[in-house]
Order: sequence, then structure tokens, then C-alpha cells
Amino acid sequence: MRTAIFALALGAAACSSARRSEDPVARDREVVRDIMWAFRRDARFRRIEVACKDGVVTLAGPVTSEEDREEAEAIAWGVASVREVRSELRLRAR
Repeated sequence: MRTAIFALALGAAACSSARRSEDPVARDREVVRDIMWAFRRDARFRRIEVACKDGVVTLAGPVTSEEDREEAEAIAWGVASVREVRSELRLRAR
């Protein structure tokens, strides 16, 4: 089930805004919007903060497992216009 949800979120994030603004600031806002939209679909990721500057995404906040961390990073990588993903995600007890 978790794999199916992940695949759905990743596919939706990747397809949601393939056409991006020409303005770099607007493009970064679109990237953040698309990642946050994908994260809101899964309660495990709702506390993650997302920032983007020049296509470099930073994820910060708590996750409960290494698997969740990897999944959050994969979702971010799946969004159009992302050049790099920096993780500041920290593990916390469930």
C-alpha cells in the first residue's frame, strides 16, 4: 500500500507542473508548491518544510524512519525543475 501511495504521489508531483515559469523566482515558488502538494497527501510528510533557490530544494523537519527520509527526497527529485535536493531531515521517535 505504501509503495502505491508513493508511486501515485511521485507521479502526480512529476506531472503537476511540467511547464514552468521563465522567471526564476516564480519557478522556485512553483517547485515548492508542487512538493508541498505531494507531501500533504501523506501524513508522514506534513511537517516537512520545503525551500527552493535556483532549483536547489532544501527539506527540513522530522521524519520517523530512514525509509520516510528517502521517500521524501525521491518525491522532491520527481518534481520538474529540481536540480538538487539537500536534506536536513532528522529522525525522531514515532
